[in-house]
Amino acid sequence: MDLAILILVFLAIGYLLGASKLGKSVDQATEKAAVGSKKLADRVGQSWRGWFGRRQDEDPFRRWVSGPGANLFSEDFKTWLNGLSVSQAREFSHALDQYAGSLGFSLKSLVDGGLDQDPMLRQVFVEAIAVYSSAYRRAKTAHQQAQKPEMAKPEVDATDKTAEANASHRVADGPSEAGAAAQAS
Repeated sequence: MDLAILILVFLAIGYLLGASKLGKSVDQATEKAAVGSKKLADRVGQSWRGWFGRRQDEDPFRRWVSGPGANLFSEDFKTWLNGLSVSQAREFSHALDQYAGSLGFSLKSLVDGGLDQDPMLRQVFVEAIAVYSSAYRRAKTAHQQAQKPEMAKPEVDATDKTAEANASHRVADGPSEAGAAAQAS
């Protein structure tokens, strides 16, 4: 009986402390410590993989498109994707993953076979990838063309000639500064 009363007293004290401001501050401190330790563990893990891990040269999405997912994509898409450098393929996969996330899809689930049980959903996702990749290619091409330096600049633009002609007419039509100064004296 004394043990039951002692347990009830500790439960009541624990409940009161948990519901008070002290309990909330302890929860916040615990959460901050957990987030900090998670970040530290991630950094250490990345460093460890960088030092001792085997580097993965191939992009997982590109490897999947060349292997198990080959029958889902057009030859044009596969040729374009395989023609990209490793860094370009990773950049495309990262951009594609962000786009897929905005649609509620996961590129990782497609590559890992998570959508194999739902062929309709997988097909919709593959069609979305095809549409996105087409827009991505056009945008990259447009950016590359815009960044190319002009080979030969035209000597004078037509609007520049018109502006020069108007300026010369104004000078010829009006009195010159020297002539205006002579008339003033």
